[in-house]
Amino acid sequence: MADPGRAALTILLSTFDGERHLDELLRSVRAQSFDDWTMVCRDDGSSDGTRAVLQRHAAADARIHIIDDDRGRLGPAASFFALLAAVDTEMFAFCDQDDVWERHKLAWSVDELRRATAPIAAVYTDAWIADDNARVVRASALADRGVRRPPEFGELLLVNAAIGATMIGTRALAEAVTAFDHEPTMHDWWTALVAAYAGELRLLAVPTLRWRRHADTATGGAGGTGSIGRARRNDYLAWSVAAARRLTDSPLTPTDRRISRAVVAMAAMDESGISLRGSLRADRAGARAWPLRRRLAVHAGSLHVT
Repeated sequence: MADPGRAALTILLSTFDGERHLDELLRSVRAQSFDDWTMVCRDDGSSDGTRAVLQRHAAADARIHIIDDDRGRLGPAASFFALLAAVDTEMFAFCDQDDVWERHKLAWSVDELRRATAPIAAVYTDAWIADDNARVVRASALADRGVRRPPEFGELLLVNAAIGATMIGTRALAEAVTAFDHEPTMHDWWTALVAAYAGELRLLAVPTLRWRRHADTATGGAGGTGSIGRARRNDYLAWSVAAARRLTDSPLTPTDRRISRAVVAMAAMDESGISLRGSLRADRAGARAWPLRRRLAVHAGSLHVT
């Protein structure tokens, strides 16, 4: 638990040229029904008025802090990892610069996280997909990713099923995630993997924010988030193999044998790209639990079919 007098949760916000939507995001955060939080903001080299927006809200709300680490432009994943290393509260929450939080987002997720029995634990939720004007265009971001139930670990190795903007976790998870000496590909994917591998990853299947998708988002625009091309699948596979190898070499203990088998199978794959043999090994590692259309997409990629 957090020390007396210290906030229970640290909100981690990395910004980059986010002036257009940042004010709306920060107003929704400050309006949360769960108010026992502090926010740590790291600007990743913005050239617009992002820092001015941060400074205005920090001046109005003592819970908001801006850090200056002189590290320059790191990219979203490395910037969030730098923020994770500073967590010293009971819990943390990732925050994207352009979303709009539902008023009870933190309250619902904190309540779910406190039901976890493992020290290393995380909760993620569903989200409404919104356009540039924050109008809801699809009711479920998880359904858009093909996630209709809590995913098996093998699925998590092969697809970023958890929406990072909705995720909160324990301090023990933050420490476990940042103990690895590697350049992260996606901070939310890696955080979800570590939680599921060595503790608990809990899904709260209710939308807790309007997840704005537009051309400037770090992970793509308003098109279907479950649709990726062959080249992107190859990139994901290479990162998944590397992640499995890091988990295999880590001091963390998997929670059960199925997880251990999935990691070992993925770590043995060829990380240079999808081959037919590799796609079949992916099937054994956990892809067989995916929706049929995603399994077919992986196999199509192995045959170089667009």
